[in-house]
Amino acid sequence: RCLSDWSSDVCSSDLWANVHGSFTFGLAVFYLFLCNAIWDLYNKKDLQRLRRLLVLLVGVTVAAVVTPYGPFSALKTVQLMSDPALATINEWRAPDFQKDPFHLASIVGLFALLAYFGIQMRGPRLLTLLLVTVLALEHKRGLGLFALVAPLLLVRPLSVCLPWVGIQDHALDPVLRFGNKRSGIIALACTVVVAITGVTMWTTAPNIQPSTEIAPEAAITAARLAGFKDNVLNSYGFGGYLIFKGIPTFVDSRVELYGNQFLRHYFDAMALNNSDEASVILKQYDVHWALLKPSEPIAFMLKADGWVQLYGDHSAIVLAKRP
Repeated sequence: RCLSDWSSDVCSSDLWANVHGSFTFGLAVFYLFLCNAIWDLYNKKDLQRLRRLLVLLVGVTVAAVVTPYGPFSALKTVQLMSDPALATINEWRAPDFQKDPFHLASIVGLFALLAYFGIQMRGPRLLTLLLVTVLALEHKRGLGLFALVAPLLLVRPLSVCLPWVGIQDHALDPVLRFGNKRSGIIALACTVVVAITGVTMWTTAPNIQPSTEIAPEAAITAARLAGFKDNVLNSYGFGGYLIFKGIPTFVDSRVELYGNQFLRHYFDAMALNNSDEASVILKQYDVHWALLKPSEPIAFMLKADGWVQLYGDHSAIVLAKRP
């Protein structure tokens, strides 16, 4: 619990941005392409450009280690992804393509495109495509990375087969010539369209709010009215909104702060895989109230133990320990 309280201020620092797994992935891709370029320049004996790339390599490497984990950031990411507790977190599970045919069609369609046009990919471009594909098939959160990176890898070799996909000649392309001559009018027209659309949506559209499945505003309001603001046992999915509301969490998605052992005990307790372990956690962390999903197994145990329900709806319930 002290990790959660201690990290609330530290995580606001920009240094923590480098702990995210995407940082490690970006660094790996950077090294793949940069080392390939260095090897090509070495073979061509282009020493001037080679020195520039070596300076870039050293500079990025030095900047990359300015993190709370120092030079071990990449190892921390590998260690985190290998923690068994992640298997119980939805976004870290493998995608269920029977329920998500869109992403299945996207992955299969991309490789069908490669086969149809006979596109050949080599070196770091091919390795990066294989890497994002593996991540997309292993974890749900990898689907977003695949959707972002795969088209960028494909567009250059695809432009060889489809010239209109590549960069167009300004002198020959009529659309570019038209845009260059009337850039001021086009910019003004775009500004007017965006302004009219924004005003129309602001005045006519309903208020956009997060789903109560992840943002139980009414439940938190009820807890605050009852005087509760800390020592909470919360469902994993509510952790982010508790941080947003300034309430110290029991657990949240910053899994690197909690570690595999804590998360394993937490998920076992929430699922009542071991009722004694659930009781130990409640006592060890002096839990006063709970913000849970109604179907959470531990919620039934707490009610049976005499905890009072202060609030309940289809997405969240608030339980309070009897004085």
